Amino acid sequence: MDKGLASCSRGLAPLLAEELRSLGLEVKEAPHGVWFWGGLAAAYKAVLWSRLASRIMLVLCEGEVLSEPDMKDLVSEIDWSKWLTPTGRIAIEFHGKLPFVRNTQFGEQKVKDYIVDWFREQHGERPSVDTEQPDVRLQAWADHGRFSLTVDMSGYGLHARGYRIETGAAPMRETLAAGLLMKAGWLDTAAQGGTLLDPMCGSGTLLIEGALMAADIAPALMKADRMGFRRHLCFDAALWSDLVEVAKVRKAAGLKNLPKLIGFDLNQWVVQKAMDNAYRAGVGEAIHFEPLPLGKWHNPGWTKGLVITNPPYGERLGDEASLKPVYQQLGQVLLQECADWQAAIYTSNETLGHWLGLRAEKMHAFANGPIEGKLLRLTVNEQAVKVTPINIGLNLVAEVAQGRANLAESDGAKMFANRLRKNLKALGKQAQKEGVYAYRVYDADMPEYAFAIDIYHAEKDDWVQVQEYAPPRSVDEKAARRRLFEGISVLPEVLAIPAENFHFKRRQVQKGNQQYEVQSDEHLYDWVKEGDCHFLVDLTGYLDTGLFLDHRPIRLWLAQQAKDKHCLNLFCYTGSASVHMAKAGAKSVTSVDLSKTYLAWAQENAADNGLPYSGQKLHWERDDVLDWLDAMASLPAHARPQYDLIFCDPPSFSNSKKMEGTLDVQRDHVKMIADMGMLLAPGGTLVFSTNLRGFKLNQSAMDEMGWQVTELSKMSIGFDFARNPKIHQVWGLQIAGDAL
Repeated sequence: MDKGLASCSRGLAPLLAEELRSLGLEVKEAPHGVWFWGGLAAAYKAVLWSRLASRIMLVLCEGEVLSEPDMKDLVSEIDWSKWLTPTGRIAIEFHGKLPFVRNTQFGEQKVKDYIVDWFREQHGERPSVDTEQPDVRLQAWADHGRFSLTVDMSGYGLHARGYRIETGAAPMRETLAAGLLMKAGWLDTAAQGGTLLDPMCGSGTLLIEGALMAADIAPALMKADRMGFRRHLCFDAALWSDLVEVAKVRKAAGLKNLPKLIGFDLNQWVVQKAMDNAYRAGVGEAIHFEPLPLGKWHNPGWTKGLVITNPPYGERLGDEASLKPVYQQLGQVLLQECADWQAAIYTSNETLGHWLGLRAEKMHAFANGPIEGKLLRLTVNEQAVKVTPINIGLNLVAEVAQGRANLAESDGAKMFANRLRKNLKALGKQAQKEGVYAYRVYDADMPEYAFAIDIYHAEKDDWVQVQEYAPPRSVDEKAARRRLFEGISVLPEVLAIPAENFHFKRRQVQKGNQQYEVQSDEHLYDWVKEGDCHFLVDLTGYLDTGLFLDHRPIRLWLAQQAKDKHCLNLFCYTGSASVHMAKAGAKSVTSVDLSKTYLAWAQENAADNGLPYSGQKLHWERDDVLDWLDAMASLPAHARPQYDLIFCDPPSFSNSKKMEGTLDVQRDHVKMIADMGMLLAPGGTLVFSTNLRGFKLNQSAMDEMGWQVTELSKMSIGFDFARNPKIHQVWGLQIAGDAL
């Protein structure tokens, strides 16, 4: 009982570790937060003083579990009489998964059964389950064969301080607000007498947390008499009372010397609620709230300090059009009224952040519940001003238009235009026939005009992505540039799509994960339909849009195969194949990828297709796929997950900084396929795909492992890639059963 776990939201763990060290605790970062040591005394102190922890828990047992009896043995070794009476009340939450635990509800039931059995054997009586008012609230954690059971000390989420009864729309969690303030350096600013300003304060959470921090008020002091651990049989009342009395003394001293805190919002009702919240928190006299919109308040000469705010950012990616003017005005007001202040802007939409017109010096990722967000930090001055992002296609089109219109009349431009018209007529007709809304209309058909041109008939508008293949060194740069301009000069007219809807990128040999890295400050999102699903695409932010058009046929085929099957998607990228399989009736779909950005994108795709972000049907694993496969394959046979349909489309090569080693698909594919085979259910199908030109499947190794291999490449090439059938290769592999 010496070891504890402080859980927290994503992004807060380093700050939480630093905070707990400042309380005198020994700590170590953990997957779910921060481990700490010190028993009840440390747990009580953390509950009272941590501004960042979601929950404070003491570890009752932990260890490796390969079977259900292993888990039962761990739970049954606990002396439960130290925590509750035989007729007490318990509540259990199960997080994570184990091979023998089908879902979290099943895990909760099993842990409850073990505890009930222990009491029956020891006392002849049993506790009951009460999820609302338990005497002991337990949290079970499972991950990669490890299991731990913890007791929740507070009994409720520590973000609920007790002062916030009514809020505005999209409230920020109190723990996140405190984390943003810490990261923005508010404590140092407050110590120097600086001002804290929130010009879009909503229900006042940032300002109230800022006041509590500056006044040295323990965040859990309001609920000191309502802590869950007061119902534990081992509750140390004297120890807790001493800690609370010290906190009260520190509060009284801290309230005497608070800096200026100011909040504005255009909604008068919300401002009133912010004032009510502040008074409940005991800092109502310290914060000035006023209902004023942006541009209507002025700085009368406040001491320079920190301006921090959480402006609206829309519920969904791509819903930023109506909010761009808000961000533009916020940037302008900051320059006018808060020159040389520090600024911290929290938003879940980086595109909107760019419309501030101010360049962030630092950017930090923090989650607000299920929403991923970024804290943009900068010094408000002229040096921070940047050009408002412009559609990258416009720059190029404008350059062509200025004095180069005659290029459209060149012989080369006319030949290119004729070829494009011919393609558009044939491919557009086929796309309409098959119900395809995103397709490639040209792919370097004429070597001199080395472009790949993709059309997206999306929800908001029609878009064109033009990718120029970088010319070899042997080609004269000026000649290549001229051909580029000749091609561009005819595109809007031939495709009948406005020039401002074109987006240009250069495709060249990529190193590592460059194709997945940000290419532009601007992200232009839209939704495009594919089969029974629709997917979010980013036309400007990355080299690829988030939807590999050449894999459309294989995604639709996977959907046809997925009904009533347990499916696995490795290197899942933005989850389009996962969504197709889940939407088509798969029993479950597990998706693995190392990128947090793309997993969040995949979850957004799932949600907009009527699927849950996660749960029994959809599982998202953020992990190095090679490591994950190795871990799953190394489990005992009875403990390994089994999948009826596995899709694996690895990058040709990867040396991501997040990986310990490298991935080379030619070198590593035999080991990968062997590991996947250990997870394939009898009669199941493994679909392996690669875009590596010149890739050779090691057929002799496949034969040795007993794989039955079927070439699927021809089936997987769509009408729009028929001229370029070598763009990828696909195989279906089965250990037993009929051929595909």
